[in-house]
Amino acid sequence: MGTSDQTQRNLEFDVVGLDLDGTLYPVGSEINNIIREEMCRRLSEVIGVTAEYTRKLFETHYAQIGSGSKTIATIAENHGHKIDAVELAQRSLEEADILEFINPNPELREMLERLRGRYQIDLVTGSGRVLTSQKLERLGIPKDIFGHVLCKEDGNKLDGSIYQRWLGLRSVSPERVLYVGDGIKRDIRPCRDLGIKTCYVKGESDESDYWVNRILELEGLLL
Repeated sequence: MGTSDQTQRNLEFDVVGLDLDGTLYPVGSEINNIIREEMCRRLSEVIGVTAEYTRKLFETHYAQIGSGSKTIATIAENHGHKIDAVELAQRSLEEADILEFINPNPELREMLERLRGRYQIDLVTGSGRVLTSQKLERLGIPKDIFGHVLCKEDGNKLDGSIYQRWLGLRSVSPERVLYVGDGIKRDIRPCRDLGIKTCYVKGESDESDYWVNRILELEGLLL
């Protein structure tokens, strides 16, 4: 569905949920480097070699493969281990020390305020509570702009438990709920399986109901 097709539709939702990492702030080169360091540290613990050596392996394989999660899976398999590479990569994003690279975004705050005038808006993230609060503070977004804030302590994204809990808190039909995220496996598919409508923030996707190229385009879709 193209952007023009989307904006012509009458979107009727009561609740809009938002992912945090990679959705409310972009993952630039500095953040990517720190995330890779964290991924390699975690992977090194699995395969039993140093983080420095794992980073060299990662860069070598990544140059050929071009996908972080596939690179992780390949290195693990080469060392006799099978792991959930997507989960490892996502946890690295959510828990890496990247706060200094998250900048205030007044445009985002203003958009969220306008969305809140029409919808109930919530935050559903895989980051922990403390880190979530710190990231929102860096963005300049008050936590109370959201009706509910669900974090990794509240459930898992991959198995859908955090989204089930979210639906329970809102007590609305899933088709009246929209979730906005940047991960197909952790955001789009689990929500879709529960009947929640989805919006992907990294451009066009066949797996989501709607899509935008970046989070600030959400206003054009919903207002």
